Amino acid sequence: MSMFLITLAPGEIRVPKEMLEKEFFALMEKEGVSDVEELNKLLDKAVSLKNFLKSEDRVKKVAEFMARHYQENVEPMGYKAFL
Repeated sequence: MSMFLITLAPGEIRVPKEMLEKEFFALMEKEGVSDVEELNKLLDKAVSLKNFLKSEDRVKKVAEFMARHYQENVEPMGYKAFL
């Protein structure tokens, strides 16, 4: 029997829904974008979203959250990697 543990990241490191809808989904729909390369170009246009996602403080918090989650929830089950 497999068991999956799904944990949401803390709110402070998740993209605010309004920002995602306004800056990314609206642009994605407007431009008719679907492939990864085009999505990356689109992200360059969504300046606030890009700054939020790539901020040094957020990246550090995401890394800490992922490491702590792995150590507390995944490693004890005997898995080597699980993202």
